[in-house]
Amino acid sequence: MARLMQAPAFIAFTPVPLRVRADGWSPQLQLAFVRALAEGAKPGEAARALGKNRQNAYALRRRPGAESFAAAWDEAVAFARHRRVERASQERQERQRSGPDFSPYGKPNLPHLPRETVAFHRAGLRRPPC
Repeated sequence: MARLMQAPAFIAFTPVPLRVRADGWSPQLQLAFVRALAEGAKPGEAARALGKNRQNAYALRRRPGAESFAAAWDEAVAFARHRRVERASQERQERQRSGPDFSPYGKPNLPHLPRETVAFHRAGLRRPPC
C-alpha cells in the first residue's frame, strides 16, 4: 500500500493577482513553479520548464501583492535544500555501514587502505602456488 505524502504548507499560498492572459502567469503556473522549486529546480530551470524565463519569475515575485508567492518561493527552496541535506546524510551513513575497507560487494577496497594492508590482501587474494 502506497503512503500518501502530505502536501507541505507552503503549497497553500495566495497567487499573485494578475490580468488573465494566454501567455501570463496563471495561478496554476505559479503553483507549478513553486512545486518545481520544492523538487530542487533552480528558478531559471523551473521557469524554463513552464515556458517562462527567470527574469519574468523574479519580476512576478517583486510585484505588489506577491508577498504570499515570495514566501512560498522561499519556503520551497528551503524545503528542497533540507531534502538535499537529508539525502546526502543518508548516503554518507550508507557508506559508513559498508565500511571504508570493503566495497558493498564484500571485496577489499584496496586503494583506501594502508600499504601494509593492501599487500596483505593482495597476498591473500593470489592463488597458492601449485
